[in-house]
Amino acid sequence: MLRSMAFILLTVCVACGPLEPLAAQQESAIRTGKAREKAMSTQVNWSVSNSPVQDQLRLLSEQTQTVIVLDRRIDPGFPLSLDTGFVPRWQVVQKISAAIPNAGAVDVADMTLVGPYQSVRRIPVLMAVCDDTLPRWKKSLSNDEYRKVTQVSAREWPMLAEPRQLLVDAARAAGVTIRNPEAIPHDLWDEGRLTRLSFLDFSCVVLAQFDLKPVLDESKAEISIEPVDATAKITHKYSIPAADKPRVAQAWQALHPDLALRWTGNSTTITASVDQHADMMEILSFLNRPATGSDSAAPQESLKTRKFQLKASRTTVADLIQFFANNSV
Repeated sequence: MLRSMAFILLTVCVACGPLEPLAAQQESAIRTGKAREKAMSTQVNWSVSNSPVQDQLRLLSEQTQTVIVLDRRIDPGFPLSLDTGFVPRWQVVQKISAAIPNAGAVDVADMTLVGPYQSVRRIPVLMAVCDDTLPRWKKSLSNDEYRKVTQVSAREWPMLAEPRQLLVDAARAAGVTIRNPEAIPHDLWDEGRLTRLSFLDFSCVVLAQFDLKPVLDESKAEISIEPVDATAKITHKYSIPAADKPRVAQAWQALHPDLALRWTGNSTTITASVDQHADMMEILSFLNRPATGSDSAAPQESLKTRKFQLKASRTTVADLIQFFANNSV
């Protein structure tokens, strides 16, 4: 089945005719970093009735010149009806994903990923696990091998690309062996293009479409592909700016009061399940968003200057985000 995975900047208007092939686009046209933050924080009034979600994400991608990825498991023709009022564009994406049953959105590697809520929010965690394992590769690989495997490259593919072959080709270019490529189900994808990614980050995005993950061999440049176990315990170190630490600690403790948060300065190492880490990373992502763009309405107070109180014995990510929204944080 042909799946449309990625929606990015198009240099022709959707209503004007055929879409330009992605290979013909200039990489500089994609906004990343501060330019992307500004585009996504600009306020707009997004109103649509019974329009395919694919069309709306494509339009939003064109307006912001950013990469927005639609998971293969989301129906691109899902009819979307939405009236957001004036909100930052990143909230438009959140509201679009909330309108799709069991869907969510997450920002990672200068992209916005829209997909099944429980699956898509794990991608930043899987990337973090790979990053945490990389120092062991640095010890076991030569300098040239390590440089090759960590190099970031443009990631794009033509119509009818097979994700298994995409990953095999990317692994070969990075000098990595995939032990069991047959674990990637057969599928056909529409043409697409992502931001510049390392091989491991690219593999996390591709494999997450099938609830799979890369597992690194610590002694050589090899990976195995395994199912994601959301309950598996992993240990990850978080470093939080000093000004943000009190609010982050408060939000995390409200979210998971049973977790022991032991801080050394502004850092804490937490052992928790994949989904618990996903909760904490989702909160961090939300708190770090700029409220508005420079051409929007009067700016709101940022989280860094706003005081608030959380009063709940047990809460969820959705509860916290709703609390922030209700208090204009």
